[in-house]
Amino acid sequence: MALANTICPDSPRLSSKTASYQARSLILQALDLITEGTLETADLYLQKASKLAPNNPDLQFALGLFHEESGDAAQAQHLYEQAVQLDSCHAQAQINLGLLHGQNQALGQAEACFRQAIAAATHLPEAHLNLGNILQRTNRLPEAEAAYRRALRLDPTMATGHRNLSSILLWQNRHAEALQHALKAAQHDPVNGETHNALGAIFKATQQIDKAEACFRLALETDRENAAYHTNLAGALVDAGKLNQAQYHYQQAIQLNAMLPDAHHGLGMLQLQTGNLEAGWKNYEWRWQTAQQNKRRHEGKQEWNGESTPDKTLLVYCEQGLGDSIQFVRFLAHAAERVDSIILECPPEAADLFGTVRVESLTIITADRTPPPYDFQIALLSLPKALGATLENIPKGVPYLRPSSQASPIDSQLSSQKLNVGLIWAGNPQHRNDAFRSMQWTDCVPLLETDFAHVVSLQLNASDKANAAIAKSPNAIDATAHCRDLAATAAIINQLDLVISVDTAMAHLAGALGKP
Repeated sequence: MALANTICPDSPRLSSKTASYQARSLILQALDLITEGTLETADLYLQKASKLAPNNPDLQFALGLFHEESGDAAQAQHLYEQAVQLDSCHAQAQINLGLLHGQNQALGQAEACFRQAIAAATHLPEAHLNLGNILQRTNRLPEAEAAYRRALRLDPTMATGHRNLSSILLWQNRHAEALQHALKAAQHDPVNGETHNALGAIFKATQQIDKAEACFRLALETDRENAAYHTNLAGALVDAGKLNQAQYHYQQAIQLNAMLPDAHHGLGMLQLQTGNLEAGWKNYEWRWQTAQQNKRRHEGKQEWNGESTPDKTLLVYCEQGLGDSIQFVRFLAHAAERVDSIILECPPEAADLFGTVRVESLTIITADRTPPPYDFQIALLSLPKALGATLENIPKGVPYLRPSSQASPIDSQLSSQKLNVGLIWAGNPQHRNDAFRSMQWTDCVPLLETDFAHVVSLQLNASDKANAAIAKSPNAIDATAHCRDLAATAAIINQLDLVISVDTAMAHLAGALGKP
């Protein structure tokens, strides 16, 4: 979602006391001409003003704006710096200097400029807006939200402020508030493509896919060359099951911007979904550069490319959630055929369970430990690409994880007459899609009254109401006290007949154990 690039007001208040009336008039006229795009005439006015007041900060600011509009950002930055050296309280120069720093990824300097502008002229909404942009780019969302709200208090009609605030609220799953501000942006700027894009993002996040698709199409009508709009429309089309159309728009996005990570990543996920694994794994590598901000580790050593190195040690590290790690740990056996030994770095709660993978010379360590010496490294979810995984050679054997040989602590509480059914009705509440993935406990209550199933709750952090109902039911037990880690949970699942789960970690664990 695009951020604002607000420049100064059209005719800023001139602060210099030494400038002559004539120089002030020339500078103001030049600023108006620059805003209108009449640069040649503006240049003539600025030359005249330079002869009358060469050291005036307002003149340096106007010259900077002239050069910026002429495409010479380096000279513009120099002139803005001259303006703030002559007058550190020149808020407009600080704002434009901050914008240039932001474009050059000098985010700390940009933030300092915007804060200087606010200190000099707290009434300027542009200063608060642009400070919010920098804070958002540096992932300081509460501070960014406060800055946007200050800007909107000063100018409630600022559509860009409403859009940017909406994007922050959406990222925090505050959907109703996000929609409120996106609609206000539409009220004040109804034909802006970014406004339609913002609304589309909210509708997509709230599973209103038809509305999302319509909004993204409206955004695209305003700018057919916008790769991000094509990408967002493609994502909505995937959710709508219109996969051929989605592929077209992902490809259009990449054609327009070959370096757009979200387009490559989205296309990769679609290719994996439709069985084009070779291309899918390749595009999936763009995940490192997407807005999800996955972080590589151990980059000091060369990344393994799948080649046979029978005398080398390979470090494989888990990078995402437990569900993904459980699903992809099956590829270790194939990797082990090409190297001498493997070190698997995983979350502490997975260490004992992952130690049951049948791989010779496998060392399990947790992420808080310094790994033993190794030669190559690779992220767990990059193994399929390195190994050339296809539909034909994906590891299919189950179980590929095994519980400990110790007896399950709930054996005596299981039914011998009914199906023993593990139940997980809610996932991580911090997950962005949790509201549309998790069930309510009330949805599960009828299961307690069935005559063919004995319910085994595996739901961590269940509500008091749910715990009380399970405790009272003769047809259910709560096994969560024994779910100390994945290995302990696996021992319980191994004794069950069926697992019903909305949480991917538990679903993948059941699959890895060969349980339906």
